[in-house]
Amino acid sequence: MKPQHRVRYKEVSYNMTGKLDPDYEREVEASTTKLEVAYERAVRRAEAVEKRISRAAHKMGTAKVKKSRETARREHELALAEYEDRLREIREIESLMQSSPASSVHRGTKSFRPVPRD
Repeated sequence: MKPQHRVRYKEVSYNMTGKLDPDYEREVEASTTKLEVAYERAVRRAEAVEKRISRAAHKMGTAKVKKSRETARREHELALAEYEDRLREIREIESLMQSSPASSVHRGTKSFRPVPRD
């Protein structure tokens, strides 16, 4: 998922009053709200999978018939795999909600000049 709003850098960088264009502000709010809703949905889905994992683990421990234990084991394995997917989805959304990675850490070393020492 990619944020849908585009930064109008000329309007933002030359705007020294600190006020944003109302259209741009609505666009940013809509994009932020959309990501927040997606994040909350992903967290709820991960919690639901956690409950399924615990139920399947409980079934594995209490099942008296071998076939039911095997079924519970398969359910447990599938739930664990789905839980990993949900965690990956949450991490992706969190990375989209972070600030831009365009910092000095990501600029490389080719253009870097060290501070002169006396």
